[in-house]
Amino acid sequence: MRKFVTAIKRMRQTMKRHHDKRAGLWLTEVGWGSSHNGQRLNKGKRGQKRLLKKSFSVSVHKRRKWHIQGVQWFDWRDPGAGQPTGCSFCSSAGLLKHNYAKKPAYRAFRQLAKRY
Repeated sequence: MRKFVTAIKRMRQTMKRHHDKRAGLWLTEVGWGSSHNGQRLNKGKRGQKRLLKKSFSVSVHKRRKWHIQGVQWFDWRDPGAGQPTGCSFCSSAGLLKHNYAKKPAYRAFRQLAKRY
């Protein structure tokens, strides 16, 4: 989570240096995988849920200070077996499994969407 916050702070600093400090910021492709394959961005099902909740909560809490316009989760649904994924965590980054089964992060996402 520290890297998430640091990346946003650095972006805001860069925007300020370039006289764009009031511009809105969209946080897109936020996500972590639910796999346990040892890759850095795969956090398991509970870890994916925890990081989703933390990233969205800090974004809401800091939305005025950081001029956040919106946050978008990286992937809605996991790709099917054998489909190309493009990254180390992409095969499990969805809120739903490929068969549309809901992951714990999906339920957290719904709760946050209702709240905010």
